[in-house]
Amino acid sequence: MYEKCFPAAGSLFLHGLCRTLHIQTMGEEAMESLRREGQPIVFGFWHGRHFLLVHYMRHKDCSVVVSTSRDGTLIANILLRSGFYVVRGSSNRNPVRALVEAVSHMKLGRHISFTVDGPKGPIHQVKPGAIYLAKKAKAWLIPVTVAFRNDWKLKSWDRYRIPRPFTRALIVFDTPYRLSDDLAGDAIEHECIVLGDKLNAITEKADLLVKKTSDG
Repeated sequence: MYEKCFPAAGSLFLHGLCRTLHIQTMGEEAMESLRREGQPIVFGFWHGRHFLLVHYMRHKDCSVVVSTSRDGTLIANILLRSGFYVVRGSSNRNPVRALVEAVSHMKLGRHISFTVDGPKGPIHQVKPGAIYLAKKAKAWLIPVTVAFRNDWKLKSWDRYRIPRPFTRALIVFDTPYRLSDDLAGDAIEHECIVLGDKLNAITEKADLLVKKTSDG
């Protein structure tokens, strides 16, 4: 019963709350241009910053990498209800299977979304999954973040943020970029650091900008 009721209730709550928000975006034009051209995209974002993305990015031909844990199954069911495709696996469980399945999704014209410090942290430390995939699929990598003017911050490891009703929200899509084909360990490690720095920079920027405009 829980497995059936939670996704339905969670989906209603998430989309209902997001519909009350005053949403602005930055950098979306470059992302949409790549989508129109049929270019493969890997979206990378921090855990705890993706509540609004489930609403905003639905029905955009995206597959999301989700853990095979019980909690992951519940999240996967919410995503499926929201118009996403799902790839099961993580850096901790079945990483190779997840990578192979993600590549197959991209061959079907879908984009892939990663919480790059998931599934259990440490917070804001990029795991290599998104980097491997972007290199293997020769895809564009787009860091993306979300900020709310007023929100609830949960006491979870990822400091998960839930917006307060009717508050202002800002989604920032960073400039799309391509990675080298080098799959050596030091190259992967370097790209993880670069992605982390980009995400930290746009997250700090989003947090500052969203506070400058009062809620209407």
